[in-house]
Amino acid sequence: MINQPGFISSEELKQTFGFERDGDLANFLRKNNIPFLQGKRGVVTTWAAVNIALAAQGGYLINADEKGVM
Repeated sequence: MINQPGFISSEELKQTFGFERDGDLANFLRKNNIPFLQGKRGVVTTWAAVNIALAAQGGYLINADEKGVM
């Protein structure tokens, strides 16, 4: 895990978006055009990247069931 200000850890991302596995989380981020880094300790991104994707998609992210989540 990257322990730097501004980065969101894999664990925090999984809890926020409701995923248990890093692979599912990475697929969700890709589907929603959220840039991220993936390494041995999981996936990391920033809240800025998440917010930009939200704004670009009208405030909705696409979840695993292809339904918009706000």
